[in-house]
Amino acid sequence: MHNTDESPNLQSELNALETAIDALINRCQQLKIENQALQTQQQALEIEQSRLQEKNREAKTRIDALLARLKTLEPES
Repeated sequence: MHNTDESPNLQSELNALETAIDALINRCQQLKIENQALQTQQQALEIEQSRLQEKNREAKTRIDALLARLKTLEPES
């Protein structure tokens, strides 16, 4: 048989364990939601990065073309 003094202590420990497990489950759910939001944000940033890189390439091409035109306008020495 179990000692009656241990039963309330065991129940208290089980309650504390249940509370800790519930807190871990809640934290895991929060982290899952946060992770999904961060993945969505990362995808958006990667798309933005690609767009900006393309704009930079286009700007470089235009600048190179302008420089080439300027060189043709320079008087030859």
